[in-house]
Amino acid sequence: MYPTNKKHKLKEHSAQEQLAFPMRVPLVPLLNRPLFPGVTIQTILPPFRRTKENPNQTVAFFFVKDYQLQPETRRGDEGFAREHKHKKTLRQKFSDFFISKTSKGSALENLPSIGTLAVISPSDVSQSPHSFVSCTGLERVRARKIIPSNNHFLIDIDHVAADSSTINDDSNSSGEFVLDPEQVLIYKKIIFDLLKELIALKPYFAEGTRYLLQHIKKFSLSSLLDLSCSITTSRGTELQRVLGTIPTGKRFNLVKELLDYEIRFSKARQHVMKTVSQRLLIEQKKIYLEKQMKEIKSELGIQGKGNWDIIQKFRKQMEGKQYPKHASDVIEEQFEKLTQLNVSSLEFNTTRNYLDWLVKLPWMTYQTENLDILLAKKILDEDHYSLTDVKKRILEFIAVGNLKGSLHGKILCLVGPPGVGKTSIGKSLSRALSREFFRYSLGGLSDSSALKGFKRTYIGALPGLFIQGMKNLKTSNPVFVLDEVDKLGVSYKGDPSSALLEALDPEQNSEFLDHFLDVSYDLSKVLFVMTANVTSTIPSPLLDRMEVIRISGYVEEEKLQIAKKYLIKKVQKETGIKENQVQITENAIRTLIRDYCREAGVRNLQKNLEKIHRKIAYKIAISKNNSTDSTTKTATATTASSSSSSSSPSRQKEVEEQQKKQEKQNLINFPIIVEEKDLQEYLGKAIFLGDRIYKKTGVGVVTGLAWSHFGGALSYIESIKTEFDEFDEEPSRDKKKVLKKGSHKITGQLGEVMKESSLIAYTFAKKFLREQLPNNTFLDENKIHTHCPEGAIPKDGPSAGVTIVTSLISLALQKPVKEDFAMTGEITLSGKVLPIGGLKEKVLAARRSGINQLIFPKENERDWFELEDYITKGITPHFVQKYADIYKILF
Repeated sequence: MYPTNKKHKLKEHSAQEQLAFPMRVPLVPLLNRPLFPGVTIQTILPPFRRTKENPNQTVAFFFVKDYQLQPETRRGDEGFAREHKHKKTLRQKFSDFFISKTSKGSALENLPSIGTLAVISPSDVSQSPHSFVSCTGLERVRARKIIPSNNHFLIDIDHVAADSSTINDDSNSSGEFVLDPEQVLIYKKIIFDLLKELIALKPYFAEGTRYLLQHIKKFSLSSLLDLSCSITTSRGTELQRVLGTIPTGKRFNLVKELLDYEIRFSKARQHVMKTVSQRLLIEQKKIYLEKQMKEIKSELGIQGKGNWDIIQKFRKQMEGKQYPKHASDVIEEQFEKLTQLNVSSLEFNTTRNYLDWLVKLPWMTYQTENLDILLAKKILDEDHYSLTDVKKRILEFIAVGNLKGSLHGKILCLVGPPGVGKTSIGKSLSRALSREFFRYSLGGLSDSSALKGFKRTYIGALPGLFIQGMKNLKTSNPVFVLDEVDKLGVSYKGDPSSALLEALDPEQNSEFLDHFLDVSYDLSKVLFVMTANVTSTIPSPLLDRMEVIRISGYVEEEKLQIAKKYLIKKVQKETGIKENQVQITENAIRTLIRDYCREAGVRNLQKNLEKIHRKIAYKIAISKNNSTDSTTKTATATTASSSSSSSSPSRQKEVEEQQKKQEKQNLINFPIIVEEKDLQEYLGKAIFLGDRIYKKTGVGVVTGLAWSHFGGALSYIESIKTEFDEFDEEPSRDKKKVLKKGSHKITGQLGEVMKESSLIAYTFAKKFLREQLPNNTFLDENKIHTHCPEGAIPKDGPSAGVTIVTSLISLALQKPVKEDFAMTGEITLSGKVLPIGGLKEKVLAARRSGINQLIFPKENERDWFELEDYITKGITPHFVQKYADIYKILF
């Protein structure tokens, strides 16, 4: 489609000559864009005959925007011609579109009201029906009616009044919008300037518009607008809008908008092309210069060729990776430095090793994490039994990450006794999040350079563990589990706990600086999980940066389920024993837990199960070897006896009987059942005996509750009256011997806290006894010896305070406490009972020993109601605030 540069006289016909044009002409639909008056296109027309009413072979072109052709035919306005070649006429293809289904008449609603009447070039009229012909638009026409013909459509049209070609006649006939000559000249000047600007941006438009610009005075404003609009790349609907606008002033505004948009679009496209070409030129220039440098240095024998190969190798490794700007600047600086170094120099190897770390680190490589809470819960339940509080806290942590879109900014610290699964929880967390897993033990670490790296000035220097972990895992958002953070050491080489502060602080670790790299690295996306047995040895600034999650340990019921569901299967897999070969009864597992594995974790339980299965595996292996040897010996004896005396059937029967007896002796019946009575055979004598030393407590003997890393246990307190020595020496300058009255001492390998608690208990007991029984001076006048049995076991803590007071008062009153009572609580000098820890373990110890009346501090009442029902069932708690409440209950 292009503006015609021929001096057509068709537009110069008089009004009488225009009426001679036919009123019924063939209809040709255009699918991409409409045809404007004065514009010539080349297209393939359907075959139709010349008639008397249409001697000049004129046709009407109408733009059809809603009709959808098949993909193979949607390639331009000649699509219907290709359909015609496939034996489909124009009428067959457009029948549903132009013929109304509700009536037998035509449907003009699918056709725009304004089209263009065009004339076929006289030189193309006689050509074959399927060849390209040139058609030139004459004027706008209005559709009246569509009439189906043999193989195409005819349309009745009315001529639309158009502007005259003269300057003074640029107005529509209806008089709706009349332009004066000055306005016409201004509009032409505006269009002229826009066309010149557009040609400067799109030179390929120059050929089509050269004649138009050179003879712009010869064209009317209406023709100028039509020709200007036709050269744009606007959509067909926008062009049809211009074609359908008859008033010249309104049409000028529409054409100006299209030309302005075309200029803006061309400028933007030119800017993009210029930017891209500049970048390509820079890259090409860089490659060209690098190749030149390589060849020049190679010819001169300078150390350039080997360096060049190494640099190219590094650049190849960098392809497809993203680097922050500060890191890429350092890498380029080191590349430039490497080109100047001799291959045999020490600095060359140092620089190459440094570049190897810089290039291979996953600076901006992140693994897609899974924040599905249900999947995380499923994985945690698969890997760990119980630990409800821990799992709930981890799922809450994942839920926050689900809402935020990522997990970072928190440092978790799992605190608990050994063997409770702290490290394995970190593994499960990495598996639930689909992140890589990295573990490092900080126990005994006393060199801060192991965390923050060594300076590159040292021979064999390496980065710290964080950077090493990133390089090994090839991702910048793994799960780091740092074990034994409570066992960090301090030496002249530095304080590792201080070095951890920068890595574990969410406000600082986005710019973590390793001494080896000397370039800041982002650790904010790393999920740190620390593990510790206690928090007392962790420095306060470091502990303040971590969120502590405590794991108290497993009770007997939980250990039983863990052994059934996890440990036995794992041990059988490791020892090669099949599941149907060994069965351990539930009573045997309970006895194993109670008498051999009382610790809070399950590591020792697993070791004992491994010991049982190893001995069973030994039995199975020995039985297989014995059966093989006995079969061989019996077969040899049978052969010898049959060859020596084939006539003695009695001898042969004896041999067969011996063989059967030997097979019965060697045969092991499966499954091997391990019962409670068999544990001593496999594991030796029980390590832990019964907790209850006294079946019935006497005067001065009170049952307390204690907690350690092995779990809860009963702790007895015994108090007796001892005879005075005649004189006790007190250290003094004169070494005088002074008679002492009413003293107290305590034994049983006690810690400093428990010793202080016993002094407080003794002082309060004397005060309390004076208030309750003023005439009872037993504690003031006698020497009391208090002892905590099992002296080989260290004991410490303040929770035995109320137990010691009760023991002293029981001795002073010469009255035993009620049976089946146990207590725990810290005592003050004023008699207030303070809360204690390890309530769950202490309750389990009492349940295991058959004690069902327990005395606890009042502030531990909320902890009691958080315990599971199977722990508290059958136990009666008594919550007290002052010791006077205990005195009322027991005495």
